[in-house]
Amino acid sequence: MGERGAQIAERILIQRASNAVFRQMADSIRSGPTGITLGFVGFGLDLCSIPEMAEALGDKGFAERYFTPNERSHNGNRAQRFATNFAIKEAVIKAGITWPEYLVEIEVLHDSEGAPFVNLSGSAERKADKLGIERLLVSATHEGDWAVAACLGLGRKRYVYSSLTPVPYNDIFFDTASS
Repeated sequence: MGERGAQIAERILIQRASNAVFRQMADSIRSGPTGITLGFVGFGLDLCSIPEMAEALGDKGFAERYFTPNERSHNGNRAQRFATNFAIKEAVIKAGITWPEYLVEIEVLHDSEGAPFVNLSGSAERKADKLGIERLLVSATHEGDWAVAACLGLGRKRYVYSSLTPVPYNDIFFDTASS
């Protein structure tokens, strides 16, 4: 695949992941007659090379440093699954959690239908609490040599997280009656 083909594939992957997250967000943050009860706190997107992950998995101790026993059990020997989970962890970090003390503090699990969700612990959980993130919605996909993931952080605080500074957010997107 040429450079143009790779760019198109990357756009498709990003669009698939982003669309799934926003559909999930729309379904999950509506509550009763008051409408939206949680607002947007942060968004993260990450792309991970499956061949590079396969190479990294050959390094002694790599999987143990970055993936929990549950993740390693679910992923088996499939570099594609490890790359997808790694992309999810990175998307969570980019959504505002920032780097935890240990990457295993961001654990990617799957529900009965195979949809990913995230369990935070330790410093990652403390950082989410500090930011007011109450819910993380994640979505991921893979195509060819790439895995891509998106994460949307939702909470009650009225700002959008950026790596530079919290920015006031327009109240029109929030249900002010329940605040």
